[in-house]
Amino acid sequence: MDRNNSLRKGEQPARQIKAYQSGRFGHHIIPDIRRYRFQRGRRRTMKKKELLTLACLLFAATGVMAEETPTPGRLDPRMRYLAYNPDQVVHLSTAVGATLVVSFAANETVTAVAVSNSKTLAALPRGNYLFFKASQVLPPEPVVVLTASDAGMRRYVFSISSSTLAHLDKEQPDLYYSVQFAYPADEAAARRKEAQDKAAADRLRGEAQYQRRAADLLDQPATTGATGDRNWHYVAQGDRSLLPLEVFDNGFTTVFRFPGNVRIPSIYTIDPDGKEAVANYSVKGSYVEISSVSSGWRLRDGNTVLCVWNTAYDPVGRRPDTGTVRPDVKRVLMEERG
Repeated sequence: MDRNNSLRKGEQPARQIKAYQSGRFGHHIIPDIRRYRFQRGRRRTMKKKELLTLACLLFAATGVMAEETPTPGRLDPRMRYLAYNPDQVVHLSTAVGATLVVSFAANETVTAVAVSNSKTLAALPRGNYLFFKASQVLPPEPVVVLTASDAGMRRYVFSISSSTLAHLDKEQPDLYYSVQFAYPADEAAARRKEAQDKAAADRLRGEAQYQRRAADLLDQPATTGATGDRNWHYVAQGDRSLLPLEVFDNGFTTVFRFPGNVRIPSIYTIDPDGKEAVANYSVKGSYVEISSVSSGWRLRDGNTVLCVWNTAYDPVGRRPDTGTVRPDVKRVLMEERG
């Protein structure tokens, strides 16, 4: 039994080998392996082709997106407009035998034009204009243009194509007659510079006008009633537009002198605790007289503020001994007059 069993056990490999030799495994298993390998290889090849096709499509789409198409005009789509962008390729489309003109900035001059084939595409620069004319159908091809101005050199890159059209009317979607550039960045910079120059000129004109008024007023005789010894030791801090021509006091009256047509600001006295109090003053021509003396004054006109400090302030002060706040006006009682 053991021998038979061992023989039976030994016969199993013989049957397996025989079955392999008879072609069962060779007929069914091996071709399946080859077919699997072939199909797997074909899938890999198809994936590579699909990826290559997808890459080409993406590249083509990127190229199309990178080109900027000028905007059609409202009255005629053959008249095109766009803003200058040095990082964009501009699409140009024309018809065989038709003329296309590109207009650059008025201060620019076309200095160089590089075309792919001058025999099939003629380019004629004139000042800030460039004329194109294709003699045959052209696939999209690059054109590089250089211009010069006082600001320096500028580069333009175009992709131009041409086709044969039966009619050169505005119904043709890809027919350009004119392409005109706009320069919003340059215009914004010019507006900023103009505003800065105007502000500087206004500032210089205002200072000159202030100096002229100051000189004219200094030549005029004084019309204030604040006579006697005067204290001129005043300093100012704040907005210069409120600055008076002069400030002085005679110990009991403070006088501010302003240019003739300047609006007089509101005047406040600064108390010792730093608080403001409305000053009681009168206006006499270019002079503002305040019937008191203070260590500091604050002038206000809207949000504009100027502080004036009395560096020789005497807290004791003086009295005019006239019964009034003015030395030239004396108070007299009716009994004394009688």
